[in-house]
Amino acid sequence: MRETARRNSMGIGVQEVGVAILAGGKSSRMGSDKGLVMLDGYPLVERIIRQISHLFEDIFIVTNKPEGYSQFGYPIVGDVIRDVGPLGGVYTALDYDKNDYTLILSCDMPFVCQGILVYLLDIVEKYQAVVPRMDKLSHPEPLRALYRNDCLKQIYNYLKTGGRKAIGFYDEIDVRYVERKEIEDIDPGAMSFFNANTPYDLVEAGRLTKYYPLI
Repeated sequence: MRETARRNSMGIGVQEVGVAILAGGKSSRMGSDKGLVMLDGYPLVERIIRQISHLFEDIFIVTNKPEGYSQFGYPIVGDVIRDVGPLGGVYTALDYDKNDYTLILSCDMPFVCQGILVYLLDIVEKYQAVVPRMDKLSHPEPLRALYRNDCLKQIYNYLKTGGRKAIGFYDEIDVRYVERKEIEDIDPGAMSFFNANTPYDLVEAGRLTKYYPLI
């Protein structure tokens, strides 16, 4: 039986969630398409898929370069609103997904702590978004977060005003932040939030693969 990811009465199950892997962006610092960059023998997108596909059934990839991603066998969705940055990917994901909730996973975070994902599902039911953040003074992690799909209206209105920040619409929704202590209770060191943006980052990521093994 597929795991339902319910640990308490306030949580939602994986059957209520679609997972969007964002593989857009210019990848200017990496020098090539980040989602297809190899790490320990696998493209970053495939690495994410292998870490979550046993848990979630409804997975899709958001990219404007479908030719590179058809190999993975999952639906591919192009941006509904183009040239508006990562928030356009979030909007596209929520617009496409027919589930009540959408989990956003950016391809440049190659490590997935399944316990963190389950925790997000456990606490989301009263909120429109559950968003990890490493420090109260730093930016949250909007591209590894869980959104209820009724955020679409607020995102659209924000984009319509010319807003581009990935967290720019948060003042208009009910957000539950997951603080670093909560994260480290599940994922010591919080290295599943390591961001691979440059070739140098990939070298460091290679050292971390042992902590997040593939299924």
